[in-house]
Amino acid sequence: MVDTSSNVFDLLDYYDEDTTTLVINYDKGVIDGKSLLQLPDTVTIIKIINAELVDLPDEIGYLSELRILKITGSRLTKLPESIGDLSQLHTLVLSDNQITEIPTSIGNLTQLASLHLDHNLLSTLPSSIQNLTNLELLSLKANQFTEVPKCIENLTNITSLDLTYNKLNAFPKTICNYQHLHTLLLGDNPLTKVSKKLGNMNSLKHLDLGNCSLTWLPKELGNLSNLQTFWVVKNQITFVPKSFEKLKQLQMFKIVRGNSLIERGTEDTLGLQELKEIFGSYKL
Repeated sequence: MVDTSSNVFDLLDYYDEDTTTLVINYDKGVIDGKSLLQLPDTVTIIKIINAELVDLPDEIGYLSELRILKITGSRLTKLPESIGDLSQLHTLVLSDNQITEIPTSIGNLTQLASLHLDHNLLSTLPSSIQNLTNLELLSLKANQFTEVPKCIENLTNITSLDLTYNKLNAFPKTICNYQHLHTLLLGDNPLTKVSKKLGNMNSLKHLDLGNCSLTWLPKELGNLSNLQTFWVVKNQITFVPKSFEKLKQLQMFKIVRGNSLIERGTEDTLGLQELKEIFGSYKL
């Protein structure tokens, strides 16, 4: 029987002993990570949201049944090596914290399918990340990356990758090896060009290259036959390759705002008027 008089249970917004779900939300002051040790080792879901957490104790690794761990907006600065003992973990969300380093042991989480490290202070990842071969969703949004970490190059099961709001100044060509990728978000980086190889990613449905420093788009992007949404606002683009006429699945093509498109294209290019005729003004 759980002792609900203990500190951690006084803070709870929700605890279901049957589904083994624990939730702590907002305005609970500073939570001592050691209080989590009062939890039964049968807990499968922990969510701590906008409640300041001083640290995670090493003993967090004892929660061997944990499948979802979400700690967001909690000023967390580091993770214990024992995080790698959570062998059943499927989803790890550590968004909106102050984490500067990820422990090597994260590579032991081989069941992990979803990893959210966005809005932290990361500039590198441990090489052990390459062991997360079941990873499908990776969010590194709003960190300090100047290049795509090499350790994610072989994670070819990834379907969604978010690297927006970093400091990438070169297009990560190795991403083009991700044949299952359907969502690629690279907006708000100082990118000046896009690899032609991106046009080989037939699975791609959603592409964000907005607010970069692009002056042109390769004609090979016209081969993205499954592309549904394409954001390329706030660049320095003046025309679009004529091959974009082939993008029959495109439902939203945000390009007009922040670019200086020519009014009419040439034999090999499309200008604003042609784009309106092909896609419709409301899509642009």
